[in-house]
Amino acid sequence: MAEKRGKSIKELLTEMKDLSVLAIDLAYGAVLFNSKEIAGEVMNIDDDMDDLRDQLEKLVLKTATLAGHEGDLASVLRLGAYAERISGVAAEMANKVIRGKIHEIEKKALSEAEEKIVRVKIGKEFHKRSVSEYGDIHGMYIFAIKRKKEWIYHPGGKVVLKKNDVIFGTRP
Repeated sequence: MAEKRGKSIKELLTEMKDLSVLAIDLAYGAVLFNSKEIAGEVMNIDDDMDDLRDQLEKLVLKTATLAGHEGDLASVLRLGAYAERISGVAAEMANKVIRGKIHEIEKKALSEAEEKIVRVKIGKEFHKRSVSEYGDIHGMYIFAIKRKKEWIYHPGGKVVLKKNDVIFGTRP
């Protein structure tokens, strides 16, 4: 039986970067749509980020100690901390949605942004079509899909949409 390999420092940092961007997009959507459900997903991402930061810190310390260069990887730790902080700020915004404390000025500021967050429920016309097809036709980047009770983050272009999926994306 093969032993499961842990994630590398690069893989952890990449995942943290991707999740921090996703947390921002979802927090933005939670505010615009006044959605506690989306806000809850942001809170889950923030929890995941805490776990990833812990994994990163342990791996960096282990790697630095083994290499005898304890101070050389401090910048890697800072990158992880910054990515985790970004998701933390998104979680703060999501928590405001959950508590019903979003101020009208915050909603207005986000609604006037150049890039728009959209939420679309897939009907029969796009059932069994790919994310990339939908994105190309509608000029949008799809960053998440809600399928029944499951979330699909960063779906690849080949992911097939199903009727009643709810997609979240950005477009100019």
